[in-house]
Amino acid sequence: MARLRIWSKRITYFAVFLLLAQNFWAIGGSSGHEQFSEPNDTRLGRTSREAWLGGVPLFDAPPAQKPQDRSSHSSRLVEGQVKAVVIVARHGDRAPQNYAPAYATGTRRNKYKRFPFDKTTWDVDYGELTALGMYQCYKFGRFLRKKYIEGHPENKLLRNRYNHEETHVRATDVDRTLVSAAAVMHGLYPAESAPSRDHRPYSQDRRYQIPGGFQYVPVHTRLYLDDRLLDGSGKGRCKLWDIVTKRILKSDIVYGELQRHVRLYEALPSLTNMSPVSFQNMKKKQQLALAATVRDVRVCQRSHMIPVNPWVSQFDDDLEEVTARLNSAKWDGSGLGSLVGGRLLQSIATRLETAIEADNGNMHVLARAKDECNRKGHDGDEIGNCYRKLVYYSAHDTTIFDVRSALGVSAVVEGVAPYLSHVIFELRRMGRKGDFRVFVYAGHYDSEPAPLHGPFCVGNFSCSASSFFAWVRNALPRNITEACERTDLASEILRRALGNGSVESGGTAAENSAGRDQIRRGGMLQWLLNHGPVIFAAIFITVLALPTVFRLWKRSAPLEYVPI
Repeated sequence: MARLRIWSKRITYFAVFLLLAQNFWAIGGSSGHEQFSEPNDTRLGRTSREAWLGGVPLFDAPPAQKPQDRSSHSSRLVEGQVKAVVIVARHGDRAPQNYAPAYATGTRRNKYKRFPFDKTTWDVDYGELTALGMYQCYKFGRFLRKKYIEGHPENKLLRNRYNHEETHVRATDVDRTLVSAAAVMHGLYPAESAPSRDHRPYSQDRRYQIPGGFQYVPVHTRLYLDDRLLDGSGKGRCKLWDIVTKRILKSDIVYGELQRHVRLYEALPSLTNMSPVSFQNMKKKQQLALAATVRDVRVCQRSHMIPVNPWVSQFDDDLEEVTARLNSAKWDGSGLGSLVGGRLLQSIATRLETAIEADNGNMHVLARAKDECNRKGHDGDEIGNCYRKLVYYSAHDTTIFDVRSALGVSAVVEGVAPYLSHVIFELRRMGRKGDFRVFVYAGHYDSEPAPLHGPFCVGNFSCSASSFFAWVRNALPRNITEACERTDLASEILRRALGNGSVESGGTAAENSAGRDQIRRGGMLQWLLNHGPVIFAAIFITVLALPTVFRLWKRSAPLEYVPI
């Protein structure tokens, strides 16, 4: 009997040791939140993902790379004659969104009460470009003029005056991007570059001269709801993106980040003039949107040096951290940049290829630029087959995220793309041999364009045009529309994006039901396989310990009376 007790104790100790070892191993493993903090190649290695859609991998480019600091490209002369330039830029400074409509339809008035700390009387309506924003865009246009019109001979690309066969401008159908494009063009083609009438017989007739000699430049656009080129990550553009990012927002990585900023989370109802009960009844996505709106107002106030109560400004850093986590999780974490930014990157590559053909004297390309591309309704040219020397896209911060993510570099620029953030693609002819190279730069309103290093040029910021075009072809799906329909890949993408961290439902009843169905189909089996040893050890210890616990309890049970 004594020997049996000894062996029971040994077995119990051994089981306890197994349990502790299993727990130590589980704790030592990376949680979903910890994995988010690791380099992207440990979470979303693109080379490790399966090939699909005709053998073209969705993620065969290296993981997103952090931008490297380099000297600005205006401070050094790049060898080679510039032949074409494509610029993707965010709009300039604007008034707060604060629930203003995203595009120019419907009422522009705020349908909710103002936030208590937003007492500013803005010169423009909510979401509109401010005078500061117009000036930022104008200065950027002047920068472009000094380089591509008035600069070094190897940088000269455009004539002094606007010519529609040289310059093409497109913006989303949003007031602030349309006005930003016009302001940039005013800097690129200022009043002194307007058409002159001195050589005309009627040059003395000043009835037709605009005061100041203003030069108008056409800005093309299309219906915002149909703009998949400059708003690739917008709602409804890509089903796979919508599903993955919706779940990411509800995860501990993003929504948990908001909750971990306890002071901010508890202060949001007071900051937004909302009752705590109403705030708690909001969905997770709505609470995140509310925090983003508060941050948006604060960014605009800081841009215009508008003083606020210190109780409000104390949350600025928290708001920036939550915003940075949200943007990084959606674009860098999901790994779907090739879908949301793929159409734009394809168009850019096609434009540069077309420029090479034109420079080599391809008569078909040159004839199409003068004929087909100038027909009514054809000048939008989403594909990029129309030869233009300079193409300027005026869009949004999400557009910058899209194109950077498609390039395989980190989408996050200081948490959210600053005003007038831009990515510049230059095509240059190197010497007389006819070798072409592509150069990529990035900057914003307060920072001149600097070289952007990334996998598109094997870690460099420039490479041969053929290498760049080959990388684009291999990095993007053959058919982006079909790729966006592959919603069956959402679970695998989420598993890799979130690691072992579970995605909290907290959504609609339908979403919760779908989550339970997923668990019933395969999640429970995987859970049992992962936690089986722990469960077995716990049951085994409990069974072995019951006799000992019973004996100890019996010995320590108080007697009804104690004899003297």
